[in-house]
Amino acid sequence: MKQFRCIPLENGLCVTCYDASRPYFGEYYLAKVVLTITATAEGSAPASPLAEYSHGYHRTFERMGVREAELARVTGELADGFLQSALPYLSSPNFPARLQTWNDSGASRQRVLFR
Repeated sequence: MKQFRCIPLENGLCVTCYDASRPYFGEYYLAKVVLTITATAEGSAPASPLAEYSHGYHRTFERMGVREAELARVTGELADGFLQSALPYLSSPNFPARLQTWNDSGASRQRVLFR
C-alpha cells in the first residue's frame, strides 16, 4: 500500500489514506483506498500501515473497472467522499475516547475478521 494523504487532527488522531489499487484486466484497475485512523505521537504520521489494523480503525472503499488514466482521480474521490462527511465527527474532542472504548471492546478485531 502506498500512502497518499495524512491528515493530523487537533484531537491527537491521524487520518491516513493508502492506495491499495491493483490491476484487474488490461488497462482496468480495482481502485481501492484504505483509510486508517490512529493515535499519533506528537502529531507524527504512523510508521506502518500493518500496525494500524490492530490498533485503530480502518475503512476500505473500492471501485471496479477504473481505467489506468483515471486511477489517481478516482482514488482521490473515494477518500474525499468519506472525509467530507466524517471529518467533523472524527475531529471532535470526544472521538479519541470513543475509539479507545471501541478498540478495548474487541469490536475492531471482529470487524477485520469479516472483511
